[in-house]
Amino acid sequence: MVNAWEKYYSERKTHYFGETVSDASFIMNILDIKKEDVVLDIGAGPGAHLEDIRRKIKDVKCTGIEISETAIKKKLSKELDIKLGDMRKMPFQNESFDKIFSLGTVEHVPETEQVLREIYRVLKKNGKIYLTVPNKLSFFHLTKRFKMLIGKWDIGYEKSFTPMEFRKLLHMAGFKNSKYFISPHLRVANIFNYMDNKLNKIKGKYFGFFLHFIAEK
Repeated sequence: MVNAWEKYYSERKTHYFGETVSDASFIMNILDIKKEDVVLDIGAGPGAHLEDIRRKIKDVKCTGIEISETAIKKKLSKELDIKLGDMRKMPFQNESFDKIFSLGTVEHVPETEQVLREIYRVLKKNGKIYLTVPNKLSFFHLTKRFKMLIGKWDIGYEKSFTPMEFRKLLHMAGFKNSKYFISPHLRVANIFNYMDNKLNKIKGKYFGFFLHFIAEK
């Protein structure tokens, strides 16, 4: 897994992959981040979202964890605290964080339950999480599986989930009050993206590109 992400951050240079500051307002709103909060970004990359949170909320304490040394070397500010580590066994004490988010990261290891238990462990009581994972009920999932079969998928291991599958995993890890929504593709690059977005408009409770889950400890 480490080698795949070293290659990922070495070769890809776009806004999406964290080379510039990203607007983290939606994360701040979903998690209701306040200046007294201690915030963790799992799979922080060079710290695009953390840097934006730090700029917009004075005195908030932000930490990131990232498996790629290349990504950390590219971090957007010397002040950013991004630690090298694996989300399956994070280098943090129990109940260290008030708010935790992870966008498109937890699906990249087969040990999903282990990761969710680790997130639960480092989250404070009454803390809140925001996680995104690929939706299995999508044409994206089908095209991804096809690319994997023919050796054209270049982002290493990646798993998709149905809404009910991921909600069950959250509850098994101990999280409560989970809720979710499904987002369409932001960029329609092909007919499959278009079809996903059409289905999302018709039945957005089940179909679409990404699952967004919010839950509490």
